[in-house]
Amino acid sequence: MTVGEKFVDALAGYTSGTDNKLFPSMLHDDFHWESWTEIKIGLQVETKETTLELFSNATPHETSKVFLATDDILVVGFRAEAYGSILFTYEFQDGLAVRAFSARGEAP
Repeated sequence: MTVGEKFVDALAGYTSGTDNKLFPSMLHDDFHWESWTEIKIGLQVETKETTLELFSNATPHETSKVFLATDDILVVGFRAEAYGSILFTYEFQDGLAVRAFSARGEAP
């Protein structure tokens, strides 16, 4: 299993509330998430702390699709009525996510 695949599993456990330890441990302390579209009003960069807060409030009717999962990169899409579609690219170093980029589309 690649780091990207482990990250997807850890994120699923975190958003469902079944495992709140693994996902945070896979984010580097200096993790940052840059959005090419606004995630929050007036905020274009998320930190590890704000990322954990956002994913802890995931909507129950969310779907996801993994496009690429390696030890260095993960490309995954999420879709939900609450926010539309978001495409993420995560970069990994030494088994930890160090940064992410995202772009949000219209609600389906």
